[in-house]
Amino acid sequence: MALLPDDESIMDIHNRAHPHSRFSGMNSMSFGFTVQYARMRDRFGEHMLDGVAGENILIETTDIYSVDDFKYGIVIHCSAGDEYLWLGDVIVAHPCLEFSRFALQNVKAEESSKAIKATLQFLDEGTRGFYATPVIRDTQPVISVGDRVYIGGA
Repeated sequence: MALLPDDESIMDIHNRAHPHSRFSGMNSMSFGFTVQYARMRDRFGEHMLDGVAGENILIETTDIYSVDDFKYGIVIHCSAGDEYLWLGDVIVAHPCLEFSRFALQNVKAEESSKAIKATLQFLDEGTRGFYATPVIRDTQPVISVGDRVYIGGA
């Protein structure tokens, strides 16, 4: 569940409690960084707006991270209930053909083209974002705009 600045709450469609849930039992939460969107805009153009890749959590930072930085996951201080949410098992969200076509603004680009291959390589290794698995708890913390995010410690 996400809490917006106007106190409206939004449930992600992959949440098992959503009335039209797309939860498959395999869904992880996704997160990305504003700095990566700046890099994508520099390369592909202004249509690469923050959040256009559809991640669940967008983290504002100027630091660039790799999957190795998340060996111990990330922790979100959920201010709405003064609770913490730990996301572990962080993996790279590998880019797909459709998102690469969108980045290039070429919906007909052939999968085998040099442009698509170069785009897939650029978007990989975390530029497109990451997936993580929430640690299941008795409570479901509410993530709000402005919550603090920490790289998990040992």
